[in-house]
Amino acid sequence: MNNSVKHIITCRCILTQHRRLNDPPFFSFIVFSLFNKQGDIIPKLVKCTYCGVTHKVYEVCKSEIISTESENIVNKEDISLFLPQKLSTILNDYNCELYIFEEAKYIIDNKLWENIDLPTPFLILTREEIKNNDKHFYEGKMLKIYDEFKYSIEYWKSNY
Repeated sequence: MNNSVKHIITCRCILTQHRRLNDPPFFSFIVFSLFNKQGDIIPKLVKCTYCGVTHKVYEVCKSEIISTESENIVNKEDISLFLPQKLSTILNDYNCELYIFEEAKYIIDNKLWENIDLPTPFLILTREEIKNNDKHFYEGKMLKIYDEFKYSIEYWKSNY
């Protein structure tokens, strides 16, 4: 079983451009989580990337809003201290979100590039949705991680 997952948490905030809709969608953001040996998610505190409210993530795609502020929320600066300088600089230069920093640390800590049964680990740095006549796809840049200090930035494209 994989012991990590990227998943979506839904907040109760609404993007400004959706406020006039009859049934506006709530804002969602991506979270990187780890599982314990029993296969349960390890609870953690995260902040909504739009409104900043604190969520306690307790299951995949599930959280509860915490009413008090906490100093116990890991941020990008905390994680950057434990990443190779070059990798940290790349992630900061691309203004990556917290979950990407967490995934990068997970890849480095677990040396995922050594697992020959898996493809080369990578992180999505940019993603753009392209709608052009009858074509609909995503494209962007990814960071491939070959070892702790060796990386490459490559173009990627995925059909919708």
